[in-house]
This record gives sequence, C-alpha cells and structure tokens, in this order.
Amino acid sequence: MNIYKSKSVIKDLFKMMFPKPCLQHYAYASGILLGLFLFAGLGETYAQSTDGKYHIDFMGSPTIKELESGGWSDTLVLKFNLYQDWESARPKRVRLISDQEAVSVSVSERIGEKLQSNPPEFKSDWPIKRLKEPGGTGDAIPENITISLVVDQSGSLDQASMDKINEAIAAFVNNVPDGCLFLSEFSSDITNSKPLTRSNISANKIGTTNKHTALYNAIYAKLLEFDSTAAIPDMGLPGLRMNPELARRGSDINYLIVLTDGKNDVESILRENPAFKPVENLDLEMAVRKFKNQHNGKVFTLGFGDRQNLNEVFLRKIAGISGNPDGYFFAKSEGILELLKGEITNALIPDYELRLWNPPGKTYTGSERSLDLTISEAKGFGGGSATGSVSFALGSKLDPIETGKKSIGGTLLIGLLAGFIFLLVMMILIQLIIPLIKNKIFNIKYVKKYQPAAHEIRKECPYCGDPMNPGELVVMKCKHVVHKVCWRDYDNMCPEYGQNCDIGKQDYFDISDPFSKKNKIYYLKWVLYGLIGGFL
Repeated sequence: MNIYKSKSVIKDLFKMMFPKPCLQHYAYASGILLGLFLFAGLGETYAQSTDGKYHIDFMGSPTIKELESGGWSDTLVLKFNLYQDWESARPKRVRLISDQEAVSVSVSERIGEKLQSNPPEFKSDWPIKRLKEPGGTGDAIPENITISLVVDQSGSLDQASMDKINEAIAAFVNNVPDGCLFLSEFSSDITNSKPLTRSNISANKIGTTNKHTALYNAIYAKLLEFDSTAAIPDMGLPGLRMNPELARRGSDINYLIVLTDGKNDVESILRENPAFKPVENLDLEMAVRKFKNQHNGKVFTLGFGDRQNLNEVFLRKIAGISGNPDGYFFAKSEGILELLKGEITNALIPDYELRLWNPPGKTYTGSERSLDLTISEAKGFGGGSATGSVSFALGSKLDPIETGKKSIGGTLLIGLLAGFIFLLVMMILIQLIIPLIKNKIFNIKYVKKYQPAAHEIRKECPYCGDPMNPGELVVMKCKHVVHKVCWRDYDNMCPEYGQNCDIGKQDYFDISDPFSKKNKIYYLKWVLYGLIGGFL
C-alpha cells in the first residue's frame, strides 16, 4: 500500500473515532467522568467498611451497684458486643479484644446537647473483661432483659418429640435469671403468658394438641405484650389476655423466641372457628418493626420437625425485620436442646464488660444522658477503632444516686454549712419577714388618724394625759385610744392592759434590735434545738 494512502486511512479512522466535538460528545464525556467518580466513591465506601471500623452495640443501659454499707459504687458498668459492617444488611458479630488486653478508651458524656465536664473515666488498670471465650458460650444471661418464649403445640408433633422440646426448655430455663422468662403455647388457640422459672418448670410441661397453627396471630399477640399502651384486638379467641408484667418490667432489651414446626394454617382454623380473625402479614411486619424500634426487641425463630412443613422464608424474614438477620435456626426436635443451650443462650449473653470510674460525689438525678465511647489500640482492630453510643438515666430528683464514698470530714462540713444556711434563712424569716408582715397588718387595722366625734368632750391619752388632737396617729386596738408614740413607749400595749383591758396588746417584734430580750428569742432557741436534733 502507498505510504500516503496508509496515512490517509489512519487519519480517516482517527476522525471516525474522534470526530469534531459537539454537545452530544460533551454529554458522553460527562457521563464517563461521573461514572468514574461514582466508582471511586463506591470504592472508598467499600474500603471504609472493611478498614477495621467497628461498632459497639451496648446490651442494656449502664448500671451502678448499690453498696451493702450504704451509698453507691463509683463504678459504671457497661456490657456490649462488637460488630463489623454495622450498616450492612447482615452485620457480623466479632470478638477482637482479648481478655486483660490493654486498650485505649475515650469517653464523652452529654445531657441533651450539652457536653458534660466530668464524664466517667476509663482507667488503664481496669481492662475490658471478656465474658465468653471465642467459639464458646457463657452462662451469665443479664437480668435486665425480658424473654417471651412461644411454642407451637399443634398436631404435627407426637408426644415423644414434644418431650424433647420440654427437655430443651428446661435446660434453657437454667440459664435465664428468674423473672425474665415467660412461656405461652399456641395452636388454633393461644395461651396466656406465664412466668417460667426453675421452680415451676416441671408444672408447665407442654403437651400436643390435634389443632392447627395460628402462627401469625400468636407472634402478633405476644409482640403486643411488650407495649403497655397496646391491647390485643379481637381475634375470636375469648380467653386470650395480655400479661401486663412483661411491659411493666421495662427491660433494656426484649426478646421473642418462636418455636414452630408448621405454617400459618388460617383456612383450617376458620373451618373450625368461623369467628377467628386472622392477622395479616403486613400488620405483623409493622408490629415487628415497632418491637425493634420502640422496645429494643429482637425476634428469634426456631423451626423444627419436618422442613417441608415450614415456611422458612417467612421465619427468616421476621427475624431479619427485627434487626436479627441471623436469628432463624432449624433443627430436628432432638436438636432444639443444643440450639437453646448453645446458639440462643450465646446470643443473649454479651461478649464484653467495660467499667468506667465516676469521680466521688457525682450525682445522677434522672436526667437522660448519652455516653459516646471510642475503643482503640486493640490488637485485633488492625489499626482501626470501635465507636458506639448509649443513652441512659439513673436515679431521680427525689431519689438521686451519688457515686463514691465521701470522707466523714467532708460530710460534716457539708452538714454544718447546710445547717448554718438553714439557720440564717429561719432567722431572717422569723425575726424579720414575719414581724414586718405582722406590724404592717396591725398598722392597717388599728393605727388611724384621730378624728373627734361631733360634740365630743376633750379626750385624753390614758398614758401621757395629753389631749387627742385631730390628725394625730393613735392606736385603736381596744376601747382605750392611745397615742401611737405612747403605745410604743409602753412596750406596744395599752396602759390599762392587765387591769381594765384584756385585748390591748400588740404581738410586736423590734427588728431594729432582733437579739433584744424584749423580743421572742425563744423562737431562735427552738430553731437551734431543731437543727441540732436534725443534724444528729
């Protein structure tokens, strides 16, 4: 080929590939650049989600221990788990802090939006305590939780299989603090929730029925029990009642555990009970979301028996909506024991315990507080850190919690200062304010300008003997009219008092000389006696 032709062909190809720019080409270029920016942004987001950033998920509110000797500990105790990819649909629970490992913890405290100047402190000689070994389970389910366990007893299981379920529940009860667990059963009917403890487990064994499975209604009714403002709607089950104790406990964390071997069997129930009112799927999902958001609740669903009889998609979905995407489990009836003793118990026990120190005398009066924590310098974090927040309120205005022990000298000093202030207030009240008010009332009622009556013969003051002149201030407390000056000179009483007068006396207090013997000093004595008695 001729070299010039070849240059011409290349030139033509170049023009075809890169024509003269126009508006359309600028749009293409903008689209490419925007795509590159989005790709870079996604890449950065992905990098952030895997660069060692972790989330602290606190299990319940911080607690302070009441001392046997009186008063409160200076230690604020928090229990928590660590999660990776917290914002994703399936956050991963991880254990990355080894027991007794030295880490750095920074703490800030807020009341509302106001940052507090004396937040609780982390001490390096108080390492974070790991409550469970990796891969193992603990046995310290906290007491600040409420668990509602609802068990399917419909006719698809024989009694031998149900006996295994009872055995599993009995083993689970031994791991749960008394008062935290409530049991109910369901088939076509739904039983009322009852407390389940180590002492009554043998009297509450579950039997089988020949009825069907009201799965949606059972879950819905048991979710409502955690809400003190809710009421179970008419389901055509007249014996169904709420147990108010679940809501009354006001637990920091709440759980609903559902054991079922079947699907929601509404049609069969309606044939037997036309009054039955089935719960719709949408209403159930809304109740699960409310349980999660308003009651810090999670749902565990346990399928057992024949897998073909289960709606596993629904059971996974309900657990996921409650913020517990790994909360669905399946096992044969003989495997429920290991599930309840192992996986479920493990999920209810926090991984870590963190202690913070409060300075002596710090007082909690019921205000809503928020703690923001950052844990760093842990070996397993790979240079990253873990952050989390927890809101809590301790004490009240009427019953405050004052942390730490105070010295006897400090207590005496505060008591003396408080007593002195109280004494000063009482002196001002008794020897100044009250007398001023009494004197003012007396003057309004009895001190008048003298006006002689018509044809009145000259009237003289019984004290000085001088005549009463029109316009002079006189005291008309009794039948003896006295000059105001004379009244005061005669110790604020009528000169005839005690002889020819019974009422002519003023309860007067001389505020110009409050410690004078003429004043009612016994008021002050009683105040002093009361202060000494109250102080002792």
